[in-house]
Amino acid sequence: MLIDDPYIFVAFISPSGNGIKCIINIGQELKAQNFEYIGEYFYNKYQVQIDKRVKDESRLCFYSYDPDIYVNYDYLIFQLQGLTFQPNMSVYENEVESLISSVESQKIDITSNYDNWLMIAFALSSEFGIDGEKYYHRLSRFYPGYNYNECSKQYQNCLSAGSKKIRINKLISYIKSFLNIESKGIETETSKLPEDFIKFFTPSFDKDGELKDIRIEYTKWIEVLYRLGIRRFDIDKNFIFVRINNQIVEEVSVTHIQDIFINYLEKLPEKLGEGVTREALISKFYRNPSHYFCESRFNLLRPKEQFDFAADTKDNCLIYFRNGFVSCDSNGYTLNDYANLKGLIWKNQIVDNDFTELNFTSLTPVQRGEFSHFIYNICNNDYDRYESLLTIIGYLMHSHFVGKLKAVIFTDSKISNAPNGRTGKTLLGQALGYLKKYSEINGKDFDPTNKHKYQEVNLDTQIVHLNDVRKNFDFETLFNDITEGIVVDKKNVKPFKVKAKIIVSTNKTIKVEGASGKDRAIEFEFADYYNEDFSPETEFGHWFFRDWSNDEWAKFYNLLLYSICLYFKKGLIVASPVNLNKRKLLETTNEDFVEFMDSQVREGLIKAGIEYDKKELLERFLSENPEYLEVKSFKQRRFTDFLRAYSKYSGKFSPIVPEIHERKCGANRYIIFPQL
Repeated sequence: MLIDDPYIFVAFISPSGNGIKCIINIGQELKAQNFEYIGEYFYNKYQVQIDKRVKDESRLCFYSYDPDIYVNYDYLIFQLQGLTFQPNMSVYENEVESLISSVESQKIDITSNYDNWLMIAFALSSEFGIDGEKYYHRLSRFYPGYNYNECSKQYQNCLSAGSKKIRINKLISYIKSFLNIESKGIETETSKLPEDFIKFFTPSFDKDGELKDIRIEYTKWIEVLYRLGIRRFDIDKNFIFVRINNQIVEEVSVTHIQDIFINYLEKLPEKLGEGVTREALISKFYRNPSHYFCESRFNLLRPKEQFDFAADTKDNCLIYFRNGFVSCDSNGYTLNDYANLKGLIWKNQIVDNDFTELNFTSLTPVQRGEFSHFIYNICNNDYDRYESLLTIIGYLMHSHFVGKLKAVIFTDSKISNAPNGRTGKTLLGQALGYLKKYSEINGKDFDPTNKHKYQEVNLDTQIVHLNDVRKNFDFETLFNDITEGIVVDKKNVKPFKVKAKIIVSTNKTIKVEGASGKDRAIEFEFADYYNEDFSPETEFGHWFFRDWSNDEWAKFYNLLLYSICLYFKKGLIVASPVNLNKRKLLETTNEDFVEFMDSQVREGLIKAGIEYDKKELLERFLSENPEYLEVKSFKQRRFTDFLRAYSKYSGKFSPIVPEIHERKCGANRYIIFPQL
């Protein structure tokens, strides 16, 4: 502050380190009254007391040890003659402060005319004395040729000359003419309150006129919270509290609402009218916060209007970024300004990054970035499978839940007795979480009978991933969750329902039976390109996501948006199975049985369309594999289940009608394998 003072010639830290020494040129003989006069200047301008012990000439200081000493060779000589200090009080102070703040907020230059510039200086100096200089700088700084020293010199000259004929009312009217404000004379103490301020309190006073208490008028107080965007958001028979800021909705807790309201109070003017100050009102709430900030009171914040959220439609998908929202359809994707968005969105839906559109159409999978290269690898560098997986990604990203909904099952293509893993299934699922709200559940701990099974799912979840489910997972238990929505029953929280796309990943295969099962599942096999010894980090030399450049992020975002558009254009492309059916056959039966049936079919001993006695077929198998005679669990019923699985998954019989035809005659049981 001292460096900005035009009268300071030199300033440096004192030898003790506890003060500042300044040199000012007063242009005349040193006198005790001159020292007092300068002390008054410092007190009025900076609200500090100078050290009165150093006014004798013997204490003059000519040297400084401070390496950061400040020297201003363009200083002004301090004028001691004819200056009159005005008391630092004025009934116009609040109004002038308010008007100058409006000038500053609109950045208006009202000093371009020299005569008006003089008028402003005379009006301020006649009303505020030396304290008016700060206002003069604030009003002058929007002039293109503004210079601090010249402005200070002009004000000091006007202060010395004095002009009681130019009153502050003239300046007030002059500023209002620029702001297009009707002159209303002196404003009340609440003139700086926001226009939409709701007076939600009534003060009471003691016999001496001192403020005794402040009574809160709850109806009006709730209206204040409502204007701050706080609402009760009903979910079925339950509810949460949210805050709406522009078009963005955020879930808030009772404590969060308390913080929002206190922040609002802290931004109000110091005087709120009727003898109530801001600090007194804040203290009222601080004395007993739980009385005001509690769920029972906030329950009254019922929405006055319907929550109209922006949502994906049958043919359109919306993705939200910091710099706008992207609209995707079968023709492509475009970035739009939020001013064009119709409806509310959840805050957590907004990707904390800007979007840059790239042209992907003519690029190869490898040219589309590292994540696209990763996708191409897990598709065994097969473009048809790559395109199929992109449509699956597009389907998962499309948050539309009308029509035939499916769960996506990710599994491995490698045939092995040991569980493989590390093929990229988890990485792919987590990648979608960078654009959609994603919840991952440990599949090994997932118990379909446990009512808290979806503990990790939140109200804004859009994709749920049951990661690495157990062997023999019962897919049928998900039917209702896939089509009707997921009932989330968190501990100590009222249950609610969310609609979300579902991913199920496994190192094994999942039994998908009957028309209902097939209508609710799409299966995709991951190539064994990646494994526990060779990961994407090994191949690309760094971690995905964490170590990406802005360019790599842009390619990633564009690939996922391209996938959505490809899904709209081509629908879900079902990739031909690699080893899926063979793996299902082996996991449903065993290698001995498969070898037996393959040899029987190869040698023409079992043919489609011919009826066979089940008991006779079992006897054939046991004659070639006598060790099963000792297996107590291996009976006719289990052998029949093996025959059904072979008919369905072996590819030797009709894929259209894979189930065998069965009949019984007396004690005998017969089967017929369907024709190809």
